[in-house]
Amino acid sequence: MLGFKDTRKRVFDTILSAVSLILSLLALVSGAEPANAKEEVGQLIIIEAKRQDADPILALAISHSESRFRNVPNEAGLSSAYGPFQILESTFLGNCKGSRKVIEDNIKCGVYLLKRDGWTHWRESLPYWFPIYTKAYIEWSHIVHGI
Repeated sequence: MLGFKDTRKRVFDTILSAVSLILSLLALVSGAEPANAKEEVGQLIIIEAKRQDADPILALAISHSESRFRNVPNEAGLSSAYGPFQILESTFLGNCKGSRKVIEDNIKCGVYLLKRDGWTHWRESLPYWFPIYTKAYIEWSHIVHGI
């Protein structure tokens, strides 16, 4: 018999997968990201951060700074980083499951790394995401506490 924590984890995983599928289908059909993709990806990050007992505001700030919540490759082309958390291929393969190009896997991995190691994986971009952290806390705290 599954305990409450296991059942809760399965429910969160199911919700995360369903929302991700909907986002993917919308992008595929329209040929572009939906207008509210930022909010939807932000909510996926919040759900996953809460599931893993990580700081959702810090996760949001890092993802915003790294990719503006987009599931894209590194724009500068200087690394193999990909997704909302701009996770390097070697980092993903050594620490996470799935594919870093699948948004829910990227989010799960990013939040896992944040929970396990703190912000060290994003230390080079600290000057960019740290100021966002304070702003994000003010702007997104009502969303975080509402989910």
